[in-house]
Amino acid sequence: MLKLLISVIFVLCLSLRSYANNSYPNVSGDLIVNLGVDKLSGKGEADIKKYTSILELQSDLSLNLNRNWSITTLWQSRKVQKDYYLKRRQYNPIISSKNREILIDDEALFIEELKLNFENEDLIFFVGKYNPEFGRAWDKKRRSSIFTTFFARDYQIREKIGLGITALLEEGELSFYPFFNDNTNLSNSAINKRGRNRRDYKISGNTNNLSSYVVKLSGKNFLYLDNLSYHLAYKKIDVDKQDLSEENGYIVSFEYLFKIGSYTSIIPFYEAVKTNNVGGNRGNDSLHQMVALHLNYSSWNLSTSYFSKNNKYSKGDDIIDKYIEYSVGYRVSDNVKIEVSRVESKENNFDYISLFTTLSYFKEF
Repeated sequence: MLKLLISVIFVLCLSLRSYANNSYPNVSGDLIVNLGVDKLSGKGEADIKKYTSILELQSDLSLNLNRNWSITTLWQSRKVQKDYYLKRRQYNPIISSKNREILIDDEALFIEELKLNFENEDLIFFVGKYNPEFGRAWDKKRRSSIFTTFFARDYQIREKIGLGITALLEEGELSFYPFFNDNTNLSNSAINKRGRNRRDYKISGNTNNLSSYVVKLSGKNFLYLDNLSYHLAYKKIDVDKQDLSEENGYIVSFEYLFKIGSYTSIIPFYEAVKTNNVGGNRGNDSLHQMVALHLNYSSWNLSTSYFSKNNKYSKGDDIIDKYIEYSVGYRVSDNVKIEVSRVESKENNFDYISLFTTLSYFKEF
């Protein structure tokens, strides 16, 4: 089913691409490619590989039926372990993962979003498979460092089935996203099979009803301050097993744009996420925090960021990870960026230094 769906959408995109953008139906979208390598040094576990490759692709594709209606998809390709849903854990190391390899054998292609979408000047409504908007740092379109994406992916909410409605305010958006976990064949992947989610797996959201939800308020000019954008959200992810507890939590995110002349800007960014009963596991809580300062000058980008991840377990043995990142990026063209990042970390009680070198490509069409 997944291979057939991929083939059908690919053929549709090729055939409809010839239409002019001002006629319907037409296809629009974008492509993001991150290619790089990470060199690790430290005194952690001996079986952790020194080098790992980075190859990630993301593509938004929309089949625009008319001015208001569209079928939208979000495709991802990245490293995913086999039996992904069975082996997922609350604690996921970012730097010292044992899956570090210079390989592409574990690359998986999967669909994170497939939905029917309606939009006008007042609201957005959709139904299907989607990612509720909970946080901003994980969004690759922000073109943050690859490590920022890895860190924020730990709390991103992905691959849900349900619907969403967004009221478009004068300078913001108010959204409501009811959902449950995808346990259809679309939860599997092509190339490297990660396996599909099952209804009987013990994880929050596996309810097959719309009892879980995210409520989000986001916008700009917070408290009438020009160039101060915000993202506030609350999540409630339901369970239907007696030995699980409802997962809930909130996110607070702010970003301010200081413009200094035509080519220079300074952007401080903050995002914090508190989660209770992670994955439905009673008493297992987490707190993620990120503080970043970006300096943009012409084609150059300099940034320094601090990350912390506090995992609290009901049986003790809490883990507190901390990371400091220094990053330099240069935009070769409108589509290509080269970036080098040094990350100093204390992860799972070990000290590491990681050096990321990444080539990024972004194209809208």
